[in-house]
Amino acid sequence: PRQTIQMDSRSTQNHRSKTSGGPNVGINPLDLRQYDLARAGYETAIALAPDYILPYVNLGVTLSLMGHFSEAIAHYWNGLKIDPNDIKSIIYIGNALQSKGDYEAAVESYRNAIALAPGCAEAHNNLGNALENQGNLQAAVTSYTQALVCEPKNEQNQNNLTRARQQLGATCSSKNPTDKQ
Repeated sequence: PRQTIQMDSRSTQNHRSKTSGGPNVGINPLDLRQYDLARAGYETAIALAPDYILPYVNLGVTLSLMGHFSEAIAHYWNGLKIDPNDIKSIIYIGNALQSKGDYEAAVESYRNAIALAPGCAEAHNNLGNALENQGNLQAAVTSYTQALVCEPKNEQNQNNLTRARQQLGATCSSKNPTDKQ
């Protein structure tokens, strides 16, 4: 299956800069792939400020990187109790669901994100990935196209669209091998 998540330390850049004082202050454990240390830090932050969403999101990202997708999803949902419109949490839930192979639920999560933020290229791109994983290539092409409308210069979105179109063309031609073009 197509993997959609590029979950690494860059995934939390926006959230980290708000919680750590910025990218030039100290070293973030995620940058060093010290996931247990990062997990402990975010758990401490949650204990100290349980009404602050960012530690929940960052803990979810850390748990996803560790392969603990169900636990990550639970923390994203805890964050959504604080801010039900946090697009990143909704997208990250979709990513974790997709990593678990639950493409149908991932599609629903990405569609929820798009309903809240129609111009979010990441949500459209990830929806395309989930649809592609389901074998729904035409809908994936539509989603990748919309991602490019939102971010015309995004190379990943363009590559995904090109690949899906090629697969769609291959699927169509393999179904009708005697058709002339």
